[in-house]
Amino acid sequence: MDSQPPGSAIKETRLPPSPSRALMLGRRTGLHVVWSPDRSMMGRTFYLQPGHSLEIGRTKDVVKVPIADDFLSSRHVLLECIHDSAGAQRWLVTDLKSTNGVFVNGRRCVKDKLIRGDVLRIGATLCVFDFVGERDVNEDNMGMVGVSLAIADIRHQVRRIAKNDNNALIFGETGSGKELIAQAMHDQSERKGGPYVAINCVSINENLIESELFGYAAHAFSGASSKGHSGYFRRADGGTLFLDEIDKSSVRFQRVLLRVLQNRVVQPVGATSDFPVNVRVVAAANRDLLTLIDNNEFQSDVYYRLNNAHLDAPSLRERRVDIPQLFEHFLSKKIPGGWRTILDRDWGSVWYISDLLEKLCCYNWPGNVRELGNEAEKTAIAIDESLERGAMPLVPAPEICLSRAVTSYRCVRADADQPDLDPERIVSYQQKYSDPVLLQEAIDSEAGGSIKKFAELSAPYLNKTWEGARRQIYRVIGKRADQDQ
Repeated sequence: MDSQPPGSAIKETRLPPSPSRALMLGRRTGLHVVWSPDRSMMGRTFYLQPGHSLEIGRTKDVVKVPIADDFLSSRHVLLECIHDSAGAQRWLVTDLKSTNGVFVNGRRCVKDKLIRGDVLRIGATLCVFDFVGERDVNEDNMGMVGVSLAIADIRHQVRRIAKNDNNALIFGETGSGKELIAQAMHDQSERKGGPYVAINCVSINENLIESELFGYAAHAFSGASSKGHSGYFRRADGGTLFLDEIDKSSVRFQRVLLRVLQNRVVQPVGATSDFPVNVRVVAAANRDLLTLIDNNEFQSDVYYRLNNAHLDAPSLRERRVDIPQLFEHFLSKKIPGGWRTILDRDWGSVWYISDLLEKLCCYNWPGNVRELGNEAEKTAIAIDESLERGAMPLVPAPEICLSRAVTSYRCVRADADQPDLDPERIVSYQQKYSDPVLLQEAIDSEAGGSIKKFAELSAPYLNKTWEGARRQIYRVIGKRADQDQ
């Protein structure tokens, strides 16, 4: 074991010249070390070509990859990359009769196939088998912690979209960081010197929509301020207005919003003249707006005024490789130095940390990053109290590990016999989605002209939900949802 505890940050690799090209052609699954007592291993990613193998253990000169982890056997695990009967690349993991075993998604195994998203624990070293994004260590991460392909893609899209001045939509589950993405878009744009104003659409009283959005003149109504009120749009003039939970807004709110999106002027309540506003509107939703349009719950005109550009915020289970780094990021706010501080005070906590992070990586996180942050705060309190007593908790602190079933990524995404996605088909679908002619031809030939069916077929190869794939189809071929039969 190393004489010093591991550092608190995961190292990141360098960005290739073209992020978009890398995301299209450079998608390779690898085994990414997310935590280890051997801090020289932290952040390393191991790749294998078909026909090659890799042995990992504790003893140098015996295995190809020695790790200074006292919980590893001399020869602990064998990793192999093969072609299965369907011709797809598969990784096999074999326990070499180790003392402490090999665990896949929290279950001990002798031999198993790895699929993307699996969590592998060998000794106290924790790895995730997944795509890993790349970025320059000197590049601003925009406050988005992580090394996953999903977060690398979001950073790239934010920089691209921020260059224009169009309105934008951000889709994502609750707690997935949509407001963080909106703030990053503002900070990366030419409007960064202007105001950034964020509001929740649901919080606005139905009877005060105009006065909240557009403001009101002095003494415009009973109880109105003698100084008047500027309203959200004029407060955001020259900058960005973020509208959260636009999918839950009322029909009346949408109609009022549509007027200002069309005319770019507002008239405060009680005023007799209009005021022009120069505002970029970024809206966020956690429900598919096209489905809401189909159900007459959202106005299509508002959608098309907002959807000049759009991003899909990845769920936390889609970026499982980022969980340990994110968790320590939140933990460090309560315990400066994070794991380093904890290990300095109690080096025996190595196994506790490994066990805790394994459970965190295997959990589904319906509340996404927000839920992870809350668990980190509760864990910090439990650890701090335990260190004062001179011992770590006997069981992992987060309630999720005690009161709810831990569900593996494998149970959500695929069973053990499902092969990895064919890299050639990944590239093929990426190319089709980049050309409207190729995309329309593929929809006709592969799905009989059905956009929904083609979205369902291609979504896994784009690392999207079928709704996300459908939104991208509409953007590429320029077809409106209400035109799709």
